[in-house]
Amino acid sequence: MWQHLRAAHRDGFEPWASMYIDGHGRHWHDTTKFIHHHDTWQTALRTPES
Repeated sequence: MWQHLRAAHRDGFEPWASMYIDGHGRHWHDTTKFIHHHDTWQTALRTPES
């Protein structure tokens, strides 16, 4: 979604171009970064405390 919004902003394709500027771009960028670390989160949550 972030890539779609970013490309739409670059190309002026509405309504997504405006949504990118209105905060949706930042939201989906941050969400993408969080999801990218999904495996790290799962490992950390499943590792028993020492």
